[in-house]
Amino acid sequence: MILLLFLFSNILTASFGPLAIKISLDSTCNLPLNIDKPIIEDEPKIFENRLMIATTSGTVKSITLPPSITSYTSLSTDKGASFYINDMTKGNKIDKLLENITLLLEEDYIKDDKIQVIILVGDETYPYTYQLKPLTSEKLAIFNNYLQQHGGKISSCYTKLPFIAVELPYNYLFDLAQQEHVGHIFLNRRFTACLAESVPIIKPAEKWQKIEHYFGFQINGSGVKICILDTGIDDTHPDLSGKVILEKSWTHEDPTDGFGHGTHCASIAAGTGYASNFTYIGVAPSALLMNGKVLSNDGVGYEEWILSGIEWAVENDCRYHKHEFWKRNMYRAIGNRPHINCCRLGY
Repeated sequence: MILLLFLFSNILTASFGPLAIKISLDSTCNLPLNIDKPIIEDEPKIFENRLMIATTSGTVKSITLPPSITSYTSLSTDKGASFYINDMTKGNKIDKLLENITLLLEEDYIKDDKIQVIILVGDETYPYTYQLKPLTSEKLAIFNNYLQQHGGKISSCYTKLPFIAVELPYNYLFDLAQQEHVGHIFLNRRFTACLAESVPIIKPAEKWQKIEHYFGFQINGSGVKICILDTGIDDTHPDLSGKVILEKSWTHEDPTDGFGHGTHCASIAAGTGYASNFTYIGVAPSALLMNGKVLSNDGVGYEEWILSGIEWAVENDCRYHKHEFWKRNMYRAIGNRPHINCCRLGY
């Protein structure tokens, strides 16, 4: 049985072996983080250990700087300026987006001096090299104790994925990077739903006919479960009637689609075409659906919710080779983005 994961109107390919996640967004969609956009009007000011930034809305926001940071960079262009702190910790484990304080304050990622992050965890086998795997309960307890001592907390932890979602004061972020089992720290980014013409791209008619002719039977998704990670699914839609077999929400809302995008994606994946007299038929019209709501009724969701949805899908019948996942899932903590050796998901 194949479990496909759909997200943002395009296919989200998740290969847990080790972790290789590809998210394709429409090229016309505005990503939630745009470093080039004009953000501030004036240069930032540092008063004692607090950074003061004037935003484009006219307000002034501030943050307590990490005591270990002694190097700063202010980049000015014709589009504006951004204030960066320079990560001098071992292995450069801090994601570049987390160093752009101007961006974090302008986009309200920092609230009351706290920030939400995703931590890539594992065991350090060689200097700056990690075997990625979820922490054991004992290691997780030690890690949680460290966070509580520094005013932080674990918001989500995963049993199948080597990640932990954490909220903590920003000024302890660089100390966190030096803790045992921390391979890399990412911003818990917000994502926004986008639309696209997907069926002709995923399933071009001429090529599909050749594939079916080669195998000698119709390929329509029969016996397949498709997990939709999006804004939810309206299971009363005529094209989706009786298809949703399991559902869960991480947005603190009902799993029903209050935005429309998830239903759109579900129809692309498995719509029967009944509502249009079979003019608009999905890629796999005989497939069943799992409804994972990771985007809110406003079409916005966090990376933490998406990871939770992926793990939920895996726990509900997405098969993978666990031994190969852990054996080959190695991470080299060098540079601003992680390098992860990959092997395929077994299905």
